Amino acid sequence: MHLPRSLLAVAILSAAAHGDTVQLPYQSPDSAQAQWFVQQMGVLQQQGNQPVFSQAGMLTVNGQQPQRQVNTGDYDDKRKELVLTFMPINGGVRVTRRFKFEDASPVRVVDVFENPSDKEATVNLSLLTNTNYGVNDSQTLTDPKKKEQTLGWAASTGAERAAMDLFGGKGAKVVPTIQFQPNNNVITATLQLKIPGKSKRAIVHWHGTFDNADAGVQWAGALREGKAVADLPVEIRRALVNLAPVGGGLPDGMELLRGTASDVVELAGGDVLRGDLGVESYALATSYGEINLPAAKVAGIVTSEGRQWVVTSAGEIFAGKLSQPALPIKLAGGQSPSVTMANVTRLGYRSASAETPEWTLDGPMAFLATGERFKIEKPTSPIAINTRYGRLEFPPDQVAAVLTPPAAPAHQIFLTDGSRLSGVLADGDLSLQPTAMGKPAAFATAALARVQIVKLAELIGAGAATLGLLGDDCVAARLDKPVKIVTAFDTLTIAGAEIRSITRPRPGQPEAAVTTADGSMFRGLLADASFTVKLAGGTALTVPAAALRDYDNPSPFPAAGVVEKINAAVKLLNSDDWKTRESAETELTAGGPSIVGVLQNLMADQPPEARDRLTAILKSLKKDSPTPPSRLTSPPTME
Repeated sequence: MHLPRSLLAVAILSAAAHGDTVQLPYQSPDSAQAQWFVQQMGVLQQQGNQPVFSQAGMLTVNGQQPQRQVNTGDYDDKRKELVLTFMPINGGVRVTRRFKFEDASPVRVVDVFENPSDKEATVNLSLLTNTNYGVNDSQTLTDPKKKEQTLGWAASTGAERAAMDLFGGKGAKVVPTIQFQPNNNVITATLQLKIPGKSKRAIVHWHGTFDNADAGVQWAGALREGKAVADLPVEIRRALVNLAPVGGGLPDGMELLRGTASDVVELAGGDVLRGDLGVESYALATSYGEINLPAAKVAGIVTSEGRQWVVTSAGEIFAGKLSQPALPIKLAGGQSPSVTMANVTRLGYRSASAETPEWTLDGPMAFLATGERFKIEKPTSPIAINTRYGRLEFPPDQVAAVLTPPAAPAHQIFLTDGSRLSGVLADGDLSLQPTAMGKPAAFATAALARVQIVKLAELIGAGAATLGLLGDDCVAARLDKPVKIVTAFDTLTIAGAEIRSITRPRPGQPEAAVTTADGSMFRGLLADASFTVKLAGGTALTVPAAALRDYDNPSPFPAAGVVEKINAAVKLLNSDDWKTRESAETELTAGGPSIVGVLQNLMADQPPEARDRLTAILKSLKKDSPTPPSRLTSPPTME
């Protein structure tokens, strides 16, 4: 007999909810009729009715399982986490495992490694998962931003439930290496982790069961990693290496100092002064001009390599040389020691929380390659970029972002319709106006990591016609002009609006397959040397035929003969004979989703009776034709 899921959860968690210490094994229900168990050594297992996992994410460090001498764990009631600490390994590295069980969601496991020594430590990590049942089929979970990077798997099992393991986040710079054989019930994730002295590093992974493998893939694809770890302590969130950076933060190796009841100043010799800073504003000489920042807007300052990094309360970061030679501070005892700015390593203004906030970086912003970031006024001049298709100029209203991908010499420009193109900013400098400066300044394009103008929805351009180009470029554009194709039997001219897709059976080869709205397909050579299409705002783009990777139009226009029949049927919707009206409506509904565009174009000119019937027809056709996924993208998340 099985307790109801809600009662079982209350029974299991009631002891933990009233105290900090719980006995192991710890239990929590899965989304099916099985239970999760955490054993003394931190092994995550399932028991009960057809448990899918024999073990999930079992941790070994340098080939050995971390050890514990107690059979209890700490339960963090605020974060709903079970926390297990282990004996030091690898010359003193401290290991902590944090398990979070949420109703109907996979288990989140965070492994934290702290190096208390002054020297860098290296640990080799392995996470092993076994299922209790054979695997019928498995699907890889890949990073949509880095298709070659595997993040985990989802596998159907003999238990009529699917297993899912996710070992990293989308866009992460460091993820474990995933190893598994098709139809094998074992998956292993390995990672060599370097931990600087006096520092922490952490990895997060998820393990769960689903009705089928597709559901597991969908869950992983929809996961918002930043939101999924938002409840973790700040120092652990910042230590995660297998997620893309979330929110703000200084460049690597720097940490903002925060005061609580008083301002705080840290000196080069290790002295720490607490009191009231008497600075009204900071004058900072940057590489692009002088900026004056009111002290009321400054969160803290860090000195590194002879420069001061000023962090504002809004999360902006400016780097340069401060002009003030001394830093006035009044201590609690009333003394005002003389402190030179050259002797200050860090200072922080008082805050309600000593934790560094996770800033929301939105609105027009500039990000420099050095790590500086700041708000800017929306550009007013066109942004020009040299592409393989020539020089293109876009009004700033049509540009969402320009960025330089990591380790890439070229830029990427993202348009507000989701189009993306690669190239190099055409001018040596880009004129931007930092809000804090109050006037424009010239920024070398080579120094810019990102210029963000507007933030777009993550999913954009659903249902739009798209042209896939070389180098993973993709633009929102329709083929309006006729396309000629030389087939084995004739040379055909096909109206561009009627083309549903153009594909290359073999990438890089001249052969192409053209599919029209009615499903006809023609194979042959594209006779045109190039295609000219219009992008957002009317910008013309001429693409050599050889650079066309593919074309996809979810809503092509039917052929002229079909349009004539549609027009004739639409006229009958206003007939005096109700049987004729019914027959015409049935005929149009049978036309399928491919005639939606034609009907929409005819809607405005129809009398009330016909317009009502067209509305019903369109509603039915759209219901039967779900919007296909978009190939267009918003710019990657700001780091």
